[in-house]
Amino acid sequence: MVLKVSNTLRFSVLACAVFGSACKSEPVATTSGSGAPSGQATAAAAPGDLVVGSEIVVVRSANSFTGGTATAIAGTKVMYDYGEPDATTKKRQTSSADKAQAFVLGAAPKTPVKVGDFVIAKSTSGSWFGCEVKTAEASILGCEDSYGKINNTDPKSVVAPDGVTSANIKQALTSATKERVFDAAAAAAGKPAAPKGWTPKAADMVAVEWMTNKWHAASVVSVDGANVTIKWDNGVWKNDVKSLAAIVPAPKVALAVNAGQFVLVHVGNEWTAHKVVSATKTTAEVVDKNDKQTTVKLADVLLVGG
Repeated sequence: MVLKVSNTLRFSVLACAVFGSACKSEPVATTSGSGAPSGQATAAAAPGDLVVGSEIVVVRSANSFTGGTATAIAGTKVMYDYGEPDATTKKRQTSSADKAQAFVLGAAPKTPVKVGDFVIAKSTSGSWFGCEVKTAEASILGCEDSYGKINNTDPKSVVAPDGVTSANIKQALTSATKERVFDAAAAAAGKPAAPKGWTPKAADMVAVEWMTNKWHAASVVSVDGANVTIKWDNGVWKNDVKSLAAIVPAPKVALAVNAGQFVLVHVGNEWTAHKVVSATKTTAEVVDKNDKQTTVKLADVLLVGG
């Protein structure tokens, strides 16, 4: 005789394997073979309750969120799948999170979302992001993201999270705004310039602009007129050919700097923007866009705007 095992039983066993001892003390909500929620746990669920089959938004970090579908619940944990199905297996990726970090979609907020609230919104691409409500109308919300962009968002596609998550979003956006202001001021200060008449030669240490206002340490491999083949210091990127306009020599002597001045500091494999707090003849106290203060040698500093 062949025993037929229901999909419900299979899912309960899977949930216990994933969540461990939690299954011994608390029943696991399951789904039927059709994928629809079944059992007492879902039958008694009120709107907004987290149950198997709920569409949820999960907090991944302070300002990173993922939308998914709850597939199992045990104790304080919820297992969920997310993303597009794999082309071969047709299955989505799976993960787990604390139930306190999973917010059910479609649940009406306790109070209407208003200007100044920090919420989780859905972008036109389908991803979820933290934002600050700047305008609030019945049919549309203006929500500012970490890039300073105002997104027009359907109020039905907004999650009003708990106080801790809202505070984390606020802190992340505040930090992002401070970074944008710093980057804008650093860019306005100008770029480093090569000494007049400077011609690079093989083995010279240089700074190379690989993206707008993004500088990386490298060394010269060869020179062909205005084209310079360089080797990146990170040891990962392949040799590249850059124009002379994108290359400046690394400093060889200490250069005088003043408080309030922006400079590029050699940090690891990069030359990053910093602001001078104070300076001596050989060193300087500088801060980066995250307000991290460091003492640097002036021989490791490039002047900008020159």
